[in-house]
Amino acid sequence: MHLTVDINDFYKNNGLTTFVDKMSAFLGIPTNRMRIVNVRSGSVYIDHMILSDTTSDTADVASETNKLNSLAD
Repeated sequence: MHLTVDINDFYKNNGLTTFVDKMSAFLGIPTNRMRIVNVRSGSVYIDHMILSDTTSDTADVASETNKLNSLAD
């Protein structure tokens, strides 16, 4: 996702929490299903993922994050 905001302003204004709260509300999912995988500058690019309802174990989250990172590479 691309946001037109300077990365310093993004972090100064609690950007990660705000992004997760608003995106979760928009999608109608609990915030614990949203994971921020990467944040990059150039405006702000956010790589994120939505966990399935059944994914609650930390090992599962790490495994899914590794899979996503492999795809991104």
